Amino acid sequence: MRPNIFPEFIAPITGYLGFCLLGYALANTEFSRAWRIVIYLLGVLGLAVYIFGGAYLIAHRPDLKSVAHGYLALPAILWASAVLVFCKYSRIGQASATVQNILKRLAALTFGIYLVHLLIIQILETMNFSLTKVQWEVPYALFVWALSAVIVWMLRLIPPIRRWILP
Repeated sequence: MRPNIFPEFIAPITGYLGFCLLGYALANTEFSRAWRIVIYLLGVLGLAVYIFGGAYLIAHRPDLKSVAHGYLALPAILWASAVLVFCKYSRIGQASATVQNILKRLAALTFGIYLVHLLIIQILETMNFSLTKVQWEVPYALFVWALSAVIVWMLRLIPPIRRWILP
């Protein structure tokens, strides 16, 4: 039985803590090529269920939306794990200096993107932007990411924000 103190924070903290622990475990475990392929296939499956299953549940069974569509849903965990393992074993260190420079600049924006993307999604929802059409799920995600990156980049031009919030 859990205490009734801040009940809305109990599950997210536990879930996100689990996500951090999973990331630590994946980052510190060596995987054979065969296991990496299994993880990648599970990631592709998770992404497909996240996109198509989530859109279906939002449209037809909103009460079950969290099963397939949410930051802590199993499909999201599967594809996030696959991305982490892919990045761990990628040869990004061998990329050209231009590619590495671009990635470093984008990496500096990731925390800010995390902070503002939900606000952008909420603003789009209030403007009646359709979030339930499967064919728009990927372009919508890319649009929110790009808009978040631009906003964070512009916010970093303001010295106090750059110093205090978005180092």
